[in-house]
Amino acid sequence: MQPRYITQAGTGTSNWFSLNTHISPMNIGLGLIFGAAGATASVQYTYEDISGVYPNPNSATQTPFNVIGTTGANTTGLITWPAAALRLNVANGSGTVTLVIVEAGIVGN
Repeated sequence: MQPRYITQAGTGTSNWFSLNTHISPMNIGLGLIFGAAGATASVQYTYEDISGVYPNPNSATQTPFNVIGTTGANTTGLITWPAAALRLNVANGSGTVTLVIVEAGIVGN
C-alpha cells in the first residue's frame, strides 16, 4: 500500500481516516512527524463505523482510544488488532503535525 497522510495545523482533531477492515491480519504502521517544536499530539483509533451506515446506538459520535499517547517528538506506532478508523489529535501548539499511515497489503496482490 502507498502511505497515506493526515496533517493537522494547530490544535484540534483531523477527520477520521477509514481503515481497510478486509485485511487479515491487520498490520498498520504509524509515523507521527512534528513540523515544529512545541506541539503535542496523539493518534487515536475507533472501533465504530465512521460512515454512519452502522451507527452506535448509544452515541452520535465515535469513541476515540489512543494508540500513540500524547507526545511532542517524532515517534512510531503499530496497530495489530481490528480497528475501523484513525485520526490525529493535536492537543496544543501552533505547528503542523503529520500522521503517516501504511497498511499491510492483501496477501497475493
